[in-house]
Amino acid sequence: MKSRKQSMDGFVARRPQRTSLGEISSKKTTTIGHLRSIENRPEVLSNTRQNTRPLTSANNANKLKQNISESLAAIDKNTKPSHRQERKQKRKKKLIVRIALAVVGIIVAIVVGWLLLKLWQTMNSVFGNGNILDLFSQQKLKEDAHGRSNVLILGTTDDDPAHPGATLTDSMMVLSVNQTKKDAYMFSIPRDLYVKFGMACNSGYAGKINEYFGCVNNGDSQEAESERMEKTKKFIGDIFGMDIQYVAHINTAVIRDAVNAVGGVTVNVQSRDPRGILDPSMDWMCRAKELNAKQRRERCPTGHYMQLTNGNHDMDGEKAMWFSRARGLVAPTYGLEQSNFDREKNQQLVLMALKSKATSTGTLTDFGKVTS
Repeated sequence: MKSRKQSMDGFVARRPQRTSLGEISSKKTTTIGHLRSIENRPEVLSNTRQNTRPLTSANNANKLKQNISESLAAIDKNTKPSHRQERKQKRKKKLIVRIALAVVGIIVAIVVGWLLLKLWQTMNSVFGNGNILDLFSQQKLKEDAHGRSNVLILGTTDDDPAHPGATLTDSMMVLSVNQTKKDAYMFSIPRDLYVKFGMACNSGYAGKINEYFGCVNNGDSQEAESERMEKTKKFIGDIFGMDIQYVAHINTAVIRDAVNAVGGVTVNVQSRDPRGILDPSMDWMCRAKELNAKQRRERCPTGHYMQLTNGNHDMDGEKAMWFSRARGLVAPTYGLEQSNFDREKNQQLVLMALKSKATSTGTLTDFGKVTS
């Protein structure tokens, strides 16, 4: 029996297409389908044989190319690299690791150097003239004839230029330490103490002692700051007959940041009034625009920002800073009837709480917290 001829590669000619007017379209098309006998449609095959050959050849070429690519890929995948290639790859990996470690080392060195520089700048701006080195060295601090090391602490609001009298040293304290007996004493200097300046200042040749610091000069350079600190240290020392070895200039931001650095402090409020203290001059903190209603209630649960009962209170940096500035300036107020004297006492309470927290948590050895 004579075998039937099959259509080429499974291509079957379609019937001629008719247009909407009933005419036979001259466009010849083919579709992929099952193998069929060509005897049923000899006339269609004879018309389309020439059109299917180029398409079949291109298709076969694409399939051949794909098969070759897959075979090469399989060979590459299954081929094991030679010892030379393995050594080369290992050397390449080691080189990458060394480069990565070198980059990390450089970054660490930069970060450590930046922290040390910032620590030095911060401490130098507070103590002046590099005296901070004495505090970290193994040698004893400088002492007076009585074996005591005395530090003058000057507090201003120069971090708030909009505040009137930003250069006035409204807070002045002397810290005296005996390194042999391991004891320390602190006393505050009244800001309203009337003294003779020995030079012309805003109020003349005499006035309140808190004016002297800003009267020395009004420069913004580090040299001008050092001159103010050194002359004020000598001026205060001469008034009280003390040999003061060190001086520190701090502002309100220092208190706030220091308290935040140790995670807050616990201050024991001690007022003569059994109710505690109230200073409504700070109630504007309850109406800050950036707060929503809930935050306002949390900040001022009693309706006043600075209203505290006697006893222990946990304070963050912001609260501790404003507590150390409260002096009952606006009525109605209570517990602050001695105004600036009560403020000085509260400042000492904050500093003692800060000292206790810092020494108990190891903050003084944490460079990240000290320089933050």
